[in-house]
Amino acid sequence: MESYKKQMLNFTKAHAQAKDYVKFMTTLERQLKNISKGNLTTIEETITSLLNGLKLIWTISRHINNNDEKMNELLEDLTNEICDKVKAKINLKTIFDINPETAIDLITTGQRVIDKWETQYSQTRQEIEGESGVRRWDYNTAQLFGRPRYMRGILNELKDACTIRKEFITLLGPDLKAITGSSDQIDKVSDRVAEYINKLKEFGQDVFQSNHKEQWDGVFKSFLSNITNVENDTMNLINSTFSDELKSSEGAFTLLLKFKNIRTRARIEQQLTEKYGAVLAQYDRELQDMEKLFKEKKDDPPIPKNTPPIAGAIIWARSIFGRIKAPIDQFKQNEELLKSEKGTEITNKYIVLCKKLERDYENVKFEHWKNQNTEKAIKLLKNMVLVNKLDK
Repeated sequence: MESYKKQMLNFTKAHAQAKDYVKFMTTLERQLKNISKGNLTTIEETITSLLNGLKLIWTISRHINNNDEKMNELLEDLTNEICDKVKAKINLKTIFDINPETAIDLITTGQRVIDKWETQYSQTRQEIEGESGVRRWDYNTAQLFGRPRYMRGILNELKDACTIRKEFITLLGPDLKAITGSSDQIDKVSDRVAEYINKLKEFGQDVFQSNHKEQWDGVFKSFLSNITNVENDTMNLINSTFSDELKSSEGAFTLLLKFKNIRTRARIEQQLTEKYGAVLAQYDRELQDMEKLFKEKKDDPPIPKNTPPIAGAIIWARSIFGRIKAPIDQFKQNEELLKSEKGTEITNKYIVLCKKLERDYENVKFEHWKNQNTEKAIKLLKNMVLVNKLDK
């Protein structure tokens, strides 16, 4: 009889706990349905309400807050359900088949869902600890959040891969083909990027399972290495194109402006930024060449046939001025370029040469011509145009 009473007592207690559990969990039916059937955005929006509901149940229930094991199981089940939903929406086999922007947004949403689950849990746990007379949530967070933390790392890598795909699609487009004139080479580079992306898609295991970490790490490391090689080849192609244009600072600068409108990868962007220094160096050489030409020819300038000597000399000086002014006008489109130390130095050299051409050469030539010919011209203007032969 004693054994029966004891068993009956345990059964009654378990029955009361079950009724309490069902009663309170019914209040979370909407949130649980959202977690089970909603999209990632809906899940993200539901997490706060869900954990607030769990906190309320833990605070007021006479039975649930005395059953740590049951609450721990519930939290683990919710963690696995959330991870399963993120995994279902972000599929390694299909994520690279959609628009890269859409893929990145989807992965970012998945990351937010996982992050919010853990941060909201931590916040709820602190709130419970701040209430007197309420038992704490002393659960093993490493065990509870081990899976989502691992998934977050994988999502970061998938996001990186989608970003790489997006950057190369943008870079290796019609604009680069038009600038470099190397359509076939660019198509080959694009094919290589697609090939390396496909190797990620062909990973034969569940990428979100930590027991496949070593295999996935090897695949992803190989992917990054291959992408670095593609990046180097693209940089070499751009270098080759730039070297051809560097014969003229104006042409090289125009090329850089075209690249400025193409969204590209960080290393290539850095490489292009460094090219501005090469453009200034080339312009410095052009200034020196023009100054040397001016010094050598200013006393006997080459002038067009049938052109008066003074006018011809001024035309020649202005042609030099036009050749050094055109690049400077282009450089003004990049204000920081001319404000740099090298840019300031180049600008000062340009101003000095301009003064030599205009003030010290053109103006002097004109004043000399004016002084020589003004009086003579006035005298000639006073002469009769028509003369009567009888007056002679």
